Amino acid sequence: MPAARFPLPRRLAAVAAAAGLLAACSIGEPAPADHFYRLTVAAPAAAGAAAGPVAEGIAMVQSFEVSGVLNQRALLWTTSGVELQQYSYHFWSEPPARALQDALVQVLRDTGAFTEVVTPGFRQRPDWTIQARVNRLELVGPSGSDSGVQSARVAISFTVTDGYGETVVLTRSYEEEPAVGGGSVAEGARALSTAVETIYGRFLQDLRATAFTTATERPLGRPRR
Repeated sequence: MPAARFPLPRRLAAVAAAAGLLAACSIGEPAPADHFYRLTVAAPAAAGAAAGPVAEGIAMVQSFEVSGVLNQRALLWTTSGVELQQYSYHFWSEPPARALQDALVQVLRDTGAFTEVVTPGFRQRPDWTIQARVNRLELVGPSGSDSGVQSARVAISFTVTDGYGETVVLTRSYEEEPAVGGGSVAEGARALSTAVETIYGRFLQDLRATAFTTATERPLGRPRR
């Protein structure tokens, strides 16, 4: 039996209706916009320049050790503290390792903690070396929704040595978990910055309470290169 034939206008109308249906299905809801956050850390007021320098000499802040997903630009959230998941539309403006290092360098300079604060690439052996490892940098909540953030958790470990890496001057680990009142990811990002600022303030206080051996007290035979 031959296939039924429809007049051309009816066929065109059917094609147009099908195309309209496909277009309606493909448009749907617009995709959420991406959001980018700066890690903003001010010099802690409690550890200001008025308290005096930590030690004389040059301090080098090494690149922060931030491994795995912690150093990716997507913000992280967790429910259990064991499993980490990434937000789909919320990102740091730069990788955390670089942002955290830059922030610590600026804080040490702003507070006059050392005679000079430098980063790797400086062509002179420093008097002191500061190493840091980031263990936690995450938002905590029951879900990954844009309004389910309960707190912000940051944990960082520091080791300060002499410029030769032979003598450990200070080693400390810090953790902060401020609450996020409004529950939004944007407020969570600000709380992460606040937690880092608090940790840097505690680190500075411990540095000021530490006895440093000055450059003039180095053993003979170990001149600065």
